[in-house]
Amino acid sequence: MTTPRNIIARALAVLFSLGALLSHPAHAGRPMVTEDAGVLDSGDCELESFKAWARARQSASEQLLSAQIGCGIGWNSQLALAASRWQSGSARTPGLTLSGKTALNQATEGGAAWALAWAVAAEDDGGWSRTGHALNGVVSVPLNDTLNLHANLGWSHARREHQQTTHWAIGLEQSLNDRWDLTGESFGDDRDHDPWFQIGLRWAALPERLSLDTSLGRQSGSQQATVFSLGLKLAF
Repeated sequence: MTTPRNIIARALAVLFSLGALLSHPAHAGRPMVTEDAGVLDSGDCELESFKAWARARQSASEQLLSAQIGCGIGWNSQLALAASRWQSGSARTPGLTLSGKTALNQATEGGAAWALAWAVAAEDDGGWSRTGHALNGVVSVPLNDTLNLHANLGWSHARREHQQTTHWAIGLEQSLNDRWDLTGESFGDDRDHDPWFQIGLRWAALPERLSLDTSLGRQSGSQQATVFSLGLKLAF
């Protein structure tokens, strides 16, 4: 039976493990789980934080709190460090994730942008230990002036479970105006045949500096799992 912790881990795997960051030209980031191909310019940084709540049928709810800082380091690359805390009842488990992303091409206007993202994760479950690592191939394509398509295909390894997983995600990001963006996406993996569907909304409270967001995701199939999140992002 899928546990609440597995529900959150699967629902937020790409976002939490691969550290999506708001950036130009394809600025997916939160609240999307689907990674985008944009990379921060050298010296530009962002602070991102979110809280997520998940629940499945006949299961207790679980929460995830995450805070991440990421910066452009040059060479068409960025690095990020995220601190997290899983909570189920009175049990709390801290975690750390080091992630990075490198642009693979210089996208022309209207052309596809490609990137490779990676992550290494550790957890304090009675003692700090490395829990796994991941690689993710990313493509972002502008469909018109206000609509972007993002797609991912990746692989991850869970060290404790000795499991390898292939994961995928595809999403659309629609700019409604200068301050509001609407997102819709689907994502899943080869170990669970019930994909997720999620919608999200982003508000630029201070354009190009501070944004607030929310998302609601639902897994198809008998589990009827749901994930809701609230987040913010500060660029500096």
